[in-house]
Amino acid sequence: MSNTARDKGSRIEREIASELTELGIPTRRVIGSGAHGHIDSRLTGDLQIGTHGPHDAEWLLTGEVKARKGAAGWKVLEGWLGDNDLLLLRRNNAKPYAFLPWRTLVPLLDAFYEVELGKPTVTEKIYGSDQHSGGDLSSYERVYGSSK
Repeated sequence: MSNTARDKGSRIEREIASELTELGIPTRRVIGSGAHGHIDSRLTGDLQIGTHGPHDAEWLLTGEVKARKGAAGWKVLEGWLGDNDLLLLRRNNAKPYAFLPWRTLVPLLDAFYEVELGKPTVTEKIYGSDQHSGGDLSSYERVYGSSK
């Protein structure tokens, strides 16, 4: 991997981690950007999302980050997604995958983080009046449709 490609990957990882953290979903880059996963399973992927525990030692999700310029595959996926909240993909005889736009992913992470850990995030940044109505609902209600 060239230094330019490595630098771009690191920059994108830092930007995404920073955006999620600003929304109240603690996120950090993995040491070595996942290159040491064969040594320790805690070092897989590029991002640890929803860190918690003593010294943020545990996380809820591990994320892999890829950045591509003008790839034809993006146009196909975005076309299939359209105005929907998510795209579910399944290859024959395989488990399905989900392709989520940022506008869907962040509220799901917000709700999951709050429900699992009981820690509210900065929902007013996520649920601004221009994006969603009902921004006063708890994360649990947004996910499960009723109060606890």
